[in-house]
Amino acid sequence: MTDNDQQRFNLIFSGQLLPGTDIERAKRTLAAFFGLRDISGVAVFFSGKPVPLRRNITRTDAQRLYRQLRSVGLICELTPADPPKVATASTPPAQPSPAKPPGPKQSTKPRGQAPNLFALRPAFASQNPAQLRETSQIRSFIAAGAALALCVLVIAVMLRFPAAPAGREPLGPLAGTSLPDKQLVLLLEGALLIHERSGLPRARIGAGDLGFDRLYPPLWTMNNGDLLLNAAIAEGGLRLQRCNLEELRCYPFSPEVLGSPVTAIAGSLLGDSIFLLGEGGQLWRSNSAGEIEATATVQQPWGKARILSIDGLLLIPAGDGPMLGVYRPDQQNFGQQLDALLVMPAAAIAAGQDRLRDVSPGDESYWALMAGSDAAPGLFQLNQQWGNPRGIALPRELSTPYFISWRDKLLIADPKQAVIQRVASDGRLEAPFESSLILQERENWIKLAQQRSLMRQLGIGLPLILVLFCIATALLYLASYRALSAIPQERSVLLDPLPGGIHWLPGSAHRDRSVNQLGIALLLTSIFILALLGSLGGWQQALASLPLLIASLYAWSELRRGSGGHLGLLEKHFICVDYDGRYFYGKRSVLRGNAAILIASGLVLPVSIPVLPNLEVASLNKALYAPAHSSSRVEILGALWLSRHPWMNAALAITAGLLLTVSLLVIIG
Repeated sequence: MTDNDQQRFNLIFSGQLLPGTDIERAKRTLAAFFGLRDISGVAVFFSGKPVPLRRNITRTDAQRLYRQLRSVGLICELTPADPPKVATASTPPAQPSPAKPPGPKQSTKPRGQAPNLFALRPAFASQNPAQLRETSQIRSFIAAGAALALCVLVIAVMLRFPAAPAGREPLGPLAGTSLPDKQLVLLLEGALLIHERSGLPRARIGAGDLGFDRLYPPLWTMNNGDLLLNAAIAEGGLRLQRCNLEELRCYPFSPEVLGSPVTAIAGSLLGDSIFLLGEGGQLWRSNSAGEIEATATVQQPWGKARILSIDGLLLIPAGDGPMLGVYRPDQQNFGQQLDALLVMPAAAIAAGQDRLRDVSPGDESYWALMAGSDAAPGLFQLNQQWGNPRGIALPRELSTPYFISWRDKLLIADPKQAVIQRVASDGRLEAPFESSLILQERENWIKLAQQRSLMRQLGIGLPLILVLFCIATALLYLASYRALSAIPQERSVLLDPLPGGIHWLPGSAHRDRSVNQLGIALLLTSIFILALLGSLGGWQQALASLPLLIASLYAWSELRRGSGGHLGLLEKHFICVDYDGRYFYGKRSVLRGNAAILIASGLVLPVSIPVLPNLEVASLNKALYAPAHSSSRVEILGALWLSRHPWMNAALAITAGLLLTVSLLVIIG
């Protein structure tokens, strides 16, 4: 080609050097090229950004300067100064192709869209396969270690923020008692709620005010107004405490003996003895100072643990039938069972309510809550001889009710209800006992539970997503290690002088169409998910799907960027140029698979994806260029990851967008 050709070029240098080039010599060459005496003046050329050395020069001058600079180790590019008039104007002149064995007829002229050979760079820069293998192996170990560390973090979060127990209700454990002045005290897990005689709220004493993290039933009032209740600090066990509400001071009631939580408390008529029932059926008799006077073992109740001190005897609901066990309270024969008192209302037995859930004494009668394994609780009022039962219909269905005595009233509490049912001494149902303190406590509990649930979801969900990414990264680096172990050991040669007569295989006719179809499919799927979530859950759920939509757009662009490449034939060699202008030049014996594209530094592997055909190989002379080996999917995947191929970026973007959308949906609830 002569200077009469009107096409002109720009000579571009971006600081890249051939392997083994001395950078000081390269700087001196550039300084001489520009007539500079001080090499500091050419430092700008090594910033990594493209810098034009000559503009608008002829092809002859461009090739001459290109080869001169390349001979001293400088990698330059020649870019057209003006858009070329034909698609192959930037390629060298065609030369006759070497003779080849019989096969499909091949043209002696370049076919397809040829790359700009002046802008190519060798695939082998500085790292060799051994270095890359070592790096991939180390990174796989690091990713696996990070996954293990995140798993430990997930376990720590699960222990720190345990899931709410099944069936846990916003009111939690609830108990009540009357103070000597007839004020009502309700115990919730986090506070004591004090009400006036009229039932109006008076004060809230939090568990923290008493020096504890949680409070727990039972609740009992001593003659001097002190309260007995279970309490615990942090994750420690529950222990019986004696608390003075005036001084907000608590101390263990009997620390030397009681090693387990107390489930029921009762007192003698004069208050000089206190009876305590433990979780395992242990029964203790204590004086008012907390000194244990006698111990015994009784049958554990079926329903609510309750001790009734009536007429000098102890009554405890039995665990194997609708009866009350009668025990002696005196110190000498403490805990000896004297009799069993049957409580069997006919209506209760007919309804399947064959167990005592709770009992309570009234002014001139007794109250009993009857229930069964499959029967809802029923309320019955009995006379002073535990006979003549009268059923009382409750206004709402209760799941686990129990009694609270207050003045002449009977209160029926249920953790699932925000109100407490009030029953008069004659059995009339009165207006429910409603307290703003209970409602506020319920709201606080729900808010705290939501916060703990969110912390649990974030503390478990996000690290788990990172764990999946780390595991995937470790596997991909291991795949890269396998791919690097199978790469050809031959180095790519410099295309200098530039060879002619390269037979370029045409690009796939339906490649762009396939990429667009896949991109449109991803986009439409994301839009469908957005519309579906928006119609089902509102705008918040629709916004949660935006990461998937953005990821689909990015994946589409990456699929289009990574689908380029060129494959050329030259005698018994091939030239493979990737989407980023890197080339590999080697013998046909290292060609693997039915289509090839350079996808990693020093690595040529096949890319034969049905949805994204990259190159047309129908005209390839199979007799001469038939591959000797084919690469496994693991090698292909590892090579894609090693080179940060745009297709891997697309896959990771879709995965990240999907996981982020799912995480946002879980957080939003």
